[in-house]
Order: sequence, then C-alpha cells, then structure tokens
Amino acid sequence: MLSSTSTVFAVSGNAQYVFGNSHVGVYSDFGTTGVKRAVLYQLTDNNAELSSILWYGHVDKSASVKCAIYSDNNGPYLLLGQTQSVTVGTVDSWVTFPLSSLVVLQSGRYWLSFVVNRPDASNVYFYYDSGAPSQRARSAVYPFDQEPTTTFANVFAYDNEAVSIYASYTISNAQTTFGKTNIGSNADIGSTGVKRTIMYYLSDNDASVSSIVWYGHVDNAAAMKCAIYSDNNGVPNLLLAQTQSVTVGTVDSWVTFPLNSLVVLQSGRYWLSFVVNRPDGANVYFYYDTGTPSQRARSAVYPFDQEPTTTFENVFAYDNEAVSIYANYKTGNDWPMFHHDPSLSGVSTSAAPQINQTLWIFSGSASENFASSSPAISNGLVFIGSSVKETIGTVYALNSTTGSMVWSFKADFGVFTSPSVTNGIVYVSSEDTLYALNASTGNQIWSTQRADTSPVVADGIVYVDGGDGNFNALNASTGSLIWSYPISEFSLAATAPAVANGIVYVGALNDHNVYALNAATGSKIWSFPTGSLIISSPVVVNDLLYISSQNNYFYALNATTGSQLWNYKTAGPIDSSPAVANGIVYVGIDSQGGGTNYPGVFYALNGLTGSVIWTNQLTFNQQSVYDSFSSPSFASSTIYVGCRSVVSSQGVVFSLNAATGDIIWSYQTVSLESSPAIANGVVYISDLNNIYAFGSPSNK
Repeated sequence: MLSSTSTVFAVSGNAQYVFGNSHVGVYSDFGTTGVKRAVLYQLTDNNAELSSILWYGHVDKSASVKCAIYSDNNGPYLLLGQTQSVTVGTVDSWVTFPLSSLVVLQSGRYWLSFVVNRPDASNVYFYYDSGAPSQRARSAVYPFDQEPTTTFANVFAYDNEAVSIYASYTISNAQTTFGKTNIGSNADIGSTGVKRTIMYYLSDNDASVSSIVWYGHVDNAAAMKCAIYSDNNGVPNLLLAQTQSVTVGTVDSWVTFPLNSLVVLQSGRYWLSFVVNRPDGANVYFYYDTGTPSQRARSAVYPFDQEPTTTFENVFAYDNEAVSIYANYKTGNDWPMFHHDPSLSGVSTSAAPQINQTLWIFSGSASENFASSSPAISNGLVFIGSSVKETIGTVYALNSTTGSMVWSFKADFGVFTSPSVTNGIVYVSSEDTLYALNASTGNQIWSTQRADTSPVVADGIVYVDGGDGNFNALNASTGSLIWSYPISEFSLAATAPAVANGIVYVGALNDHNVYALNAATGSKIWSFPTGSLIISSPVVVNDLLYISSQNNYFYALNATTGSQLWNYKTAGPIDSSPAVANGIVYVGIDSQGGGTNYPGVFYALNGLTGSVIWTNQLTFNQQSVYDSFSSPSFASSTIYVGCRSVVSSQGVVFSLNAATGDIIWSYQTVSLESSPAIANGVVYISDLNNIYAFGSPSNK
C-alpha cells in the first residue's frame, strides 16, 4: 500500500505543488452505478495554476474516468475545470487526469471530484485517507445522472472521509518543464547527421521557454543544437525557436542549450529536436524513456541534411519512444495581445493593484488619440498604437516601469487596433497594412496589405481580418499568405479572432455569424447565426465559446460543434468582449442602447447556465450613465474595466470585487474605449490623450 505525507514535490528540480490528500488507506467500493464522489480541500497558495488531477484506485473492468474541480459554497458549487477522460485499469495505481484547460485559483476551499462511466456496474475501488478523522476532508456523494450545473442540489451524504485524490499545480513564475526526463536504455543516434525529434504536450499557457535540456554523450566531443517546432496533425511543422550550439562531451550528463531568443508558447503539442554535427561519424548516445510504450511520446527521425524550413517533409520513421529531452520555461505574467491570450480569456495570473495609485502617465501630442488601441505588455515593454485624425499613426514602446519612451514607429495610417507580441516581434494593423516590428528596436521586419483588425498570433501563424471580406492566416516569420477564407461579401470581422484547440473563431460584423475555421487550413467547421451585428470578439474557455451581438443577446456555444448551450438577454447591446474566470463570465453593456432604466449595467453570469450571479450599475460621482465599450480584465479575484460617460467627455477606470461586483476603486480619465492589460502587478490602460499605469509603489 502506498503512503505519503508529502504535500510538495519537485519535477526536474522545479517547483510543482499539490493540494488535497495523497495518502492511501483502507479502500471502499464506489457504491451504486454512476455515483460520483467529491472531496473538499483547502488551498493555501494564490495564483495556483492547475494542470491536472491525480486519483488512486482501480476498477474491476477497465472504465473511463473523469475528474473535476468545483468552488465551494457550503457544498460543491461552480464547475471551474474538468479533466480529459482517462481509462482506469484493474490494478491499483495513481492515474493522472490532465485538465482540458489551465485553471488559476486563489487561496480558498475547493472540491475535487471523480466519476466513472461503468455501464456494466463493475466495482470501482478508491481509497480513504489514512489520517485521523479530524484531518480528513469532508466528502460528498451524489448520483451521476444528476450531475450539477450550478449547485450540487442532490448531495445525499457526507462521510468526512478524504479520498485519495489531489490536484497538481505550479505557482506563477516558478520554473517548469515539459517533456520526458526519465533515463532508460541508450541508443545510437543512427547514421551520420541524423536528427531526432519528439512530440510532447504542453499544458500551460504563456510559457516562456528559455532553454532545452538533453541527456547523453558522444564518442568524440561534438557540437549540438536543439529546436522547438509546432505540431500539425502529428508531424513537426513550423520552426519556432532554435538553441545556441553547445559542445557535448564523452560522459553522460544533462546538457543545457539556451535558446537564441525567448519563445512564448500556449498550451498544445510541440516537437523538441536535437541534432549533432559529427563529421567523423562518431557515435552519439541518447536515452529512451523508461515508461511503457503506451506512455511514450511519438518520435520522428529524419536526415540532418534535409533540415525542414516549413514542414518536416522527409520524416521517415516513427518509433513511439520518448527521448531524454525537455524544455525549461516559466509561466509569464505578461499580457502579450488583446485580451491576454489567443483564446481571448481576459485573465491574467499576475497580482493586481487594490488602490488607484498611478505609477506613471504617458501623454502624446495634443491631437494624438490613444482611446481605441489596447496595450500589450511583453518583456518589460508596453506596446500601444495611436492616431492623429485617422491619417497618421504611431506605434509606441514604453518602459513598463517608468513610462519613458523606448522607441516609436510611424505607420501609414492611424493605429486603432491592439498590438500582439510574440517571440520578439510586434504585430500591429494600421488600416489595410499589417506590420511586423522588432520588439526591441521598432525596426520593420515586414509588412503586408492583408489586415484591418487586431491580430492574434498562435503557433507561428498570424490570424487577422483582411479588410476586404476575407479572413487571413499569415506566416508570422514572413507575412506570406497561408490561407484565406471569404467570410461574406461586404462583411468584415469586427475585432480580434480567438484561437483554441486548432480552431480559429471569427465574429463577422454584417452577416451576423460567428465562424469556426480549421486553424491550419482555413476550412469551415461550423457557423452560428447571432441575429444581429457582431462588434465584440469571441472568447473560448473550457471548450465553450462566448459571443454577443447588437440585439442585446449574449450566447454560450459548444466550441467544437457550434451548438447553443444558453443565451441571456441583457439590458442593452454589448460592444465589449467578456472576461471568463473560474466559471464566471464578466461583461458590460453599451448604455446608449439600454435606456434610462438600465444605463451601464455590468454582469457576472454563470458560465455553464447563463444565470445571473450579480449585476452592478456602475456609478462615479453619483453619475451612473457609463457604458462598457472597454473589455473587462481579470486578475487576483478582481475585475478591471474602463467605462465612458454618454453625457460628457469623461471616462472612468473601475476595479470591482469579482465575487460581489462591489467597487473597490475608481479613477477618472477622459473618454476611453481601451481595454485594460494586467502584468506584473500593474494595470495599464489608455484614454483619449494618455496611457496610465496603476499599481503600488513596490511595482516601480
């Protein structure tokens, strides 16, 4: 019988944590067919990024099991995250259930649950915690066919026994790895100059990869390089980053290969590769993973002299062996694009200010307008666009700590869109032109006349509306067209697209549809008619897509199929994009369409059902006629949103308690439409004339 009292463990020397009991004591049958069990635990850390849930037990006959995590409200409450389905076998073991998407939690009480699909009613054996009763967590049992949507209304027993289940998480900015690091039997690399590449799954978002680490040796010391490639249906695709050359010696050891430049990855599948320059034909020894074949990653071998530029056209073998190689990364607190990430969640793992103190204010020329462009933050710089009478545009890079200008770039037209920053390149649209700029210097790398909205970059591809009724996918390195999809004649995408799980989602302004397109090919997967103009951007979280239209309806769709789950009619049209955090959707309306009875209402809705959790009619100086053209942002259990007055030229930045909607602080500006960005404890937002940084003095 396994037993452990450890609550913290390390993976490859990096900080990985758990909450929930992982002890194994006496076992118990699962109960009647389809019964689920949920266990209450206390999390003490903040900004805990959950990647998986682990459970110990077995089934009489192999069966499919899922786990989930819920918030607590005197019992299991909101569904915050659900794992992928995993087959559990007939032998007791710890089973890892990867979460479908990353969940970021603050300290508090949460319920971990598991349910088994066992139509044959075979026994399922889980294990009680071995601690004293006072140390055991409260456990709830409820019927599988009464799976709760909002509350566990059908809980019928509490037994105060803690089941062998726990959650695995990291803390923001902790050093983490992805890829196998076990050492098993060794193997020669093959014929002279052959490279090997291995596919792994990265579960985190905003992973700033700094180096690749490899284990092995060479008969004669030789130079080696490593690289990271994106994945396209199980085949290495675009080269995302390459390391410096390092000399590998004759003794087995872990060797670190620093990347030439930092690469920021979102969750998904990636290939790690290594190649040795050994003209003398000396043997190179790497090591296979020690796991069983079913647990090994897919591995491809290809000739060194046929190094791919776009695709691995010459892959000639797959051996399903995972090699001893992994990547080092940190989960960043940057805000690199509109609404934070390719899925446009609007959620940051950063700390966030609880006071309205300005650290700095940057002002442009008297006629310069910053109101429409939202800031992006990356590697210590704030990137934002401006316009002068629509004909002159400027892209600025500011020091994020001081607000001083680092560089500026003159565009051909006004810059009303938001920049997107990845791998040291700033992508920004100005009228019909998309620019790629060096993030450090502002020098132009390339430009193309195929863009008219805020770009989103994912897996080496820039997704952007073309301004001519076509939606485009461009090579991020060259700007060349990969594919184009005709949304509809005289119909344009209104704002930014969302990208998640190999699908790009586009809201079409005039034909009233939201489209789901294959991110690699541009082929249409599905479309959904909203019934009116679409001005807001789609948001995808936990395989749910959230979108609104100008007929006052807010929709939740299945992101895979496009089927509608629910809709909610608000008091006015919605121009902004929601933030979605911990199972709750936060969104505000345009008060100009709401009438005098419902001006400027801000909503918190249950993400699964659409039911209202709270509303707040935002008020500043006893004036409540404020609308939310600005898209809200979430960090540290707080909502930040910019509002503009419809009766004056004033604007207000609000900070709201995410649980209650109560105003924490507010700050008056001039009229604004910009959406806040949150990074490293600071909130950045712009109005008509200025760019603001809010934070505590310790952030300076």
